[in-house]
Amino acid sequence: MLFGLVSVTVGGGLVSIWHTYMMERCFTSVVTSDLQALQVSQELMNSAVTHKGYLTYLFQDGNPKWLKELDKLEHSFEIWLKKARGWAKDERERQILNEIDAQYIRIALRRNLVIELYKQGKKEEGSKLQQKLRLQFFHIIDLCRQFVRAHEERIAQARQQNRESARKINVIALAALLGVVVLGTILAYTLVTDVLRPIRKLAASTDASEPGGAMDDEVKALGMRFQKLMKDVDQTKS
Repeated sequence: MLFGLVSVTVGGGLVSIWHTYMMERCFTSVVTSDLQALQVSQELMNSAVTHKGYLTYLFQDGNPKWLKELDKLEHSFEIWLKKARGWAKDERERQILNEIDAQYIRIALRRNLVIELYKQGKKEEGSKLQQKLRLQFFHIIDLCRQFVRAHEERIAQARQQNRESARKINVIALAALLGVVVLGTILAYTLVTDVLRPIRKLAASTDASEPGGAMDDEVKALGMRFQKLMKDVDQTKS
């Protein structure tokens, strides 16, 4: 029973250490991988939305400063797209990014064509082509949302796995607690009935009038009584 108590205690400690390690490992993975990937995917979507807005501003007022902003944003978009490729973990995500890249190349070509049409005064043709560009931008934004949702699903999956792991650990801990209570109760009963009660009876049988007789500490009283008996044996031998 004592071995069982020690085993349960040591086993519970090892399980707790293992669970803490796994939780820390999962948390580190989520923070360093999934959260950063989610941030990159959101920045990619924001860049696409901003690009569409700058393009609209350019067509509205024709201010050349928007061309400079578009060039800067195009470079930023390419950087975020490259980072997003580094965080893509399955074929589905890679296909989404490939589609975003292909759509963005088509948009860049059509955007340059629309700008040339507006510069040539062909506003009607430029306006029609611009409408197609808007649809393509909406498609890119939808693809970016799909990429964001993919990482949100991965984070939600990690959270669910942690919950299931914690639930299992709680069940194991409850079972171990019940086991400790049962073993402790049995061990306490055994100690009382097989050890303490006989000692108490032996201690109570000592003569209270003698030194070391009735005392509050039965074990000490029994020890003193045993020493007295040894002296009596020595005297009898003498």
